[in-house]
Amino acid sequence: MRPLTLTIKGLRSYREAQHIDFRDIGLMAIIGATGAGKSSILEGICFALYGRPTWTEESAKPLIADGGDGTATAILTFLAKGKTWQVTRTTSRKRPANHELRCLDDDHFETLDSSTDIKAKIEQLVGLTYKAFLKAVILPQGRFQALLHASDSERPAILEAVLGLEQITEVRKQAAAKQRRLEPHLYQLERQRIQLTPDPGAVIDTTTRELATLDVRITGLTSAKKTYTDAKNTYTETTEAAALLRKTAHELEQRIREDFAPRYEQLLKRHATLTPELSSAEASLDAVTVEEERVIALLARADDDGTGIESTLTLLKDLRSVQRQLPTIEEEERDLADQSRDITTDLTHLEHRLGAHVNVIERADRAEKQEAGIESEVDVASETLDQYRSLLREARRTATATATATDSENTARRAVQEATRALVDAKHAAAQACEQAEAAKTALDAANRADAAAHAAEHRGAGDPCPVCTRALPNDFQPPRTPDITEAKRLLNNATRRETVTAQKLVATERQHAAAESTLTAATEANTCTRLEYTAAVESLTATVGSVDLEQSDDALLAKPRHALDTAKTAHKVAGTAAKKAREDNIKDKAEIDTLNKAVEGRQKVLTKALAALDRRKSAALTTYSATPARYRTSGHASQESIDYAIEQVQFRKKELDQLAKELKTAQAQAKQRRTALKVVTDSLSAEVSTPAERIAAQIGVLADRAASTSPPVTAVPIPARPEPTSLVADAHWARQVIAAAELIARNCHAAATIRDQAAIHANAAMSSTLDTAQVSSTEDLDDELGKARARRIQAISDQDKAQADKPRADEIDRRIALLTPQLAVLAELHSLLSEGRFMAAVLKRRQSVLLDRASKILLDMTKETLTFHHDFSIFDCQTVQPRSAKTLSGGETFLASLALALGLIELTSSGGGRIESLFLDEGFGTLDPHTLDEAMDALTKQADAGRLVAVITHMENVAEYFDNILIVNKPDSGSRAHWASEPEREQMIDGDEPLSARLARDMVTM
Repeated sequence: MRPLTLTIKGLRSYREAQHIDFRDIGLMAIIGATGAGKSSILEGICFALYGRPTWTEESAKPLIADGGDGTATAILTFLAKGKTWQVTRTTSRKRPANHELRCLDDDHFETLDSSTDIKAKIEQLVGLTYKAFLKAVILPQGRFQALLHASDSERPAILEAVLGLEQITEVRKQAAAKQRRLEPHLYQLERQRIQLTPDPGAVIDTTTRELATLDVRITGLTSAKKTYTDAKNTYTETTEAAALLRKTAHELEQRIREDFAPRYEQLLKRHATLTPELSSAEASLDAVTVEEERVIALLARADDDGTGIESTLTLLKDLRSVQRQLPTIEEEERDLADQSRDITTDLTHLEHRLGAHVNVIERADRAEKQEAGIESEVDVASETLDQYRSLLREARRTATATATATDSENTARRAVQEATRALVDAKHAAAQACEQAEAAKTALDAANRADAAAHAAEHRGAGDPCPVCTRALPNDFQPPRTPDITEAKRLLNNATRRETVTAQKLVATERQHAAAESTLTAATEANTCTRLEYTAAVESLTATVGSVDLEQSDDALLAKPRHALDTAKTAHKVAGTAAKKAREDNIKDKAEIDTLNKAVEGRQKVLTKALAALDRRKSAALTTYSATPARYRTSGHASQESIDYAIEQVQFRKKELDQLAKELKTAQAQAKQRRTALKVVTDSLSAEVSTPAERIAAQIGVLADRAASTSPPVTAVPIPARPEPTSLVADAHWARQVIAAAELIARNCHAAATIRDQAAIHANAAMSSTLDTAQVSSTEDLDDELGKARARRIQAISDQDKAQADKPRADEIDRRIALLTPQLAVLAELHSLLSEGRFMAAVLKRRQSVLLDRASKILLDMTKETLTFHHDFSIFDCQTVQPRSAKTLSGGETFLASLALALGLIELTSSGGGRIESLFLDEGFGTLDPHTLDEAMDALTKQADAGRLVAVITHMENVAEYFDNILIVNKPDSGSRAHWASEPEREQMIDGDEPLSARLARDMVTM
């Protein structure tokens, strides 16, 4: 996996989006102050690939920046498996996380958006798990010397974690976890198996045979019980029937003993005595009833033709009421006619008032129009004053703006002058730096020539041939001294840097001069515009107001239009008062007219109601008279005389009706006396003859019903019915017939009872025989045996059903138990073997040997074949041929040994997961001397030369000379920012006195 680009936003100190391009980069450095955000770049790569930070395998929410929008985003483009991939991840405090992986080179690859799917695909592409990635690609701080200086007891734990050997421990844990997870299942299966039938197949066979035997036994007992029950029922029925027959015969015999014949003879004699008295009373009542019915018929006919008692009384009352109302109605008609004439007079007066009110309305309209006209004048005066005031305000504003623009133009002109002087100084400084650089170059050339001459004249003396012209050297010849070329190079480098700096300053000064001139041009144009605006404002004010002196105050300049407005307002107030008076007169006059109108309308409504009521009373009187029967009325309309005549005729008719009522009362009194006498005879006949006869007939009826209801057919005898219609003589004959039939039935009952006794004896013998056959002593024993057999059959069926139901589940549980038992045994054995530590020790020893072998080769190369690793992580000194403790190493040697172990771990880890194409080393180099630093950087350069992206994170700017690619990280107030260093910035880090980070921070504050 080789990163190409990284974009992070809202991640730790990177609140704003930052884009980093790693393409065409081999060896690089990430440089910045402590806390600037260097390590956060590694967090962004780790988060993009694995969705988590480097320090925890849990939530990625701690990566979210404070003060941002609450969302951390990382987008990483990388090469893997020969294709370009892009993974995007976000985590938020409020929204769900977002995950996406897509292939930029293959449109057929389906974009993944599931965190689980992306994790599996990333591990496949990178060839490393999350933990292995942190050991082989990203090496956080503080993990180098921990392994080198660890004790023999601490080192195994470190190697287990670094080399991934914790997987063995994980296997042991998973074996134990799986064993713990499966044991409850086995325990649960065993518990479930205990609740099922132990041997369902055997239970099914046993119950099948037992059910066959029980069916035979139950059938025999059931048949015996039925035979016994039938015999017992026969015995019970015959015994009960015999008892019932004897009881029926006894009841009939008891009822037959009563003496019915003498009682009938006495009733016949008394009936013959009361019959003549009854006939005489009925005849007397019939005569009185005829007279009563005649009077009732006369009164009914009177009611039908409306001249009955009630109709006559009602008519007489109505006629007398009409007689009293006629004089009052005539007087009210005269009063209502007078009121109608008064209302007509008032309506005429109201019309005259309405005509006069029109003039009042016209006066009010004229006053309001006059007020509206003066109000328009007030508006015009107010608008004029506002216009004057607005024009004056605009003139004063433009005057102030013109003064301000003039000041700005003067300031800009002074700035141009200062920029011009600075530009002249910068050009002079640049020229001096250029001259100094040329002089330093000339000095270096001279030093090089002197150095060449010194080397050529080395070991030569007086008389020796000259190395240039071959002539003999003079006697006083002295070999020239070797010049200090290093100092000449340093002076040239300093002069070259000063030349570059002054050139950059000259460019910056030229930009500042151009900016000042641009500002002056803009200020001049702005001043010209404001002057034009001022001139236009003054011209507008003069055209409207006339010649004005702006030195005067606003109150003085606005006095005339303000006076015109005050005058118009005063006139408007006077007109408003007059209009108000006219409106009030109009309202008052209208209110008086409305009051008069309402009064006339009220009187009109009262008159209308009174006339309607009078019409109803008069109509009711006429209706009453017209409804009077014709026999009481005279010809012509209703009048006082005709009403009096009708009253006299009605009173005469009332007297006639009173006489008929008296006759009816007399007839009703006589009829009541005759009915009382008839009742006495009727009551005597009922009490002495009819009631006793009915009692005797009822007794005979009961005897007949009882005799007819005997059950055994052998006792059945026809019972005569009571004759219809009934009479005393017929009932006496019927009684003699019923008694004879009842005596015959009693004799038959005794004979049938004897027959039933013989049948009961035979049934009792059959019951005893059935019990003997069933080999029981009583019916209770028979029921008990049958109940036991049936209960056992039910139990057998239940056992069989349960066995059949349990058999499939029992077979399945037995199969699962058979599968789980050996698995648990294997897991227990695996956990036991891995727990002993021998296997882990063997693997750890083998991996440690491979690691030390690879780290030794790297360390030998970095130390020029002087140091290597011993088998116990001690250091073997090749010069002394003796091992030495790692604690005796110097700081530089310690770093080289730690780096060798780290690179050895990288190669060892890479060998198990494919080629590692990138390495991020987050470790400081501040304590290394130049020689040690050179050796460390040579080792890292070899990693870069092998095709890897090697990134070193440090806050030491003096290591910049080892890197052609430097990513500078700084942290202003708005959050961390990263950019690739330019060549001047790289030179500044190498030779500058002020740290680049401090200068960047100062520049950010200035900006």
